[in-house]
Amino acid sequence: MRFVAYDWDIISAQRTPEEAYYRLLGEMLHRHGTPTDLQRVREFLSNARLGDEVWLSLGEGLFSTTGGASVGYRMWTAWSRCILGSEFDEAHQLEAWRQFQSGSSDALEVSSDAYVDAPRDTTLEDDRTQVTGSTVRLARTAQNAASAISLIPAGEHTIRLFDEVFEGVDEFAVQTLLESGVFFQLEVLFGVRWLPVTEHPGFTLLVARLRDEAIALLATTERVRPEVTQPGKR
Repeated sequence: MRFVAYDWDIISAQRTPEEAYYRLLGEMLHRHGTPTDLQRVREFLSNARLGDEVWLSLGEGLFSTTGGASVGYRMWTAWSRCILGSEFDEAHQLEAWRQFQSGSSDALEVSSDAYVDAPRDTTLEDDRTQVTGSTVRLARTAQNAASAISLIPAGEHTIRLFDEVFEGVDEFAVQTLLESGVFFQLEVLFGVRWLPVTEHPGFTLLVARLRDEAIALLATTERVRPEVTQPGKR
């Protein structure tokens, strides 16, 4: 896939932030931007004071220009948290992104490593390390896509499953494996070592959340022990 830089001269020439945004949206929908473009998009979103009415169109634009790579979702989520505040709903956010994905034939053509050199803007950085809320069901994290994707380390992973190695696995693919029930059979490449996913530092928080949910459920469940019969007795 060919990356073509945006025409920032035309974007900057627009009279209002809203007009500049819609010109930028046209670039996002029709070009696969460069890492430098993504950095300039971050800066634009930080400074333009756009309202929440552009929420869906921005997500679609970022999905299109990154080819569905996770970097686009993270940028959209970071902006959404800033602009929506307490009204931000990650489950709704993730569902909308998946709707973009279901209608795109390009979603698997670009991986997020195409953008690893893009500078990071901490003003719109998505904090993916803290998740709040009570847990009431076993494996709620595994069943709740929004909760799980918030805990899975962002970026690409090299994993091994049943002696087969897969490279470039992003957090969305790991989410799918978690939902399918094979998550704990994965090994993750950490430096030069293969580690069970339960021992990998990057997945510690997710594993701890799953453990706590299991313990919370089992604590309210009556334990039934099988009756023990001594040898030779019936």
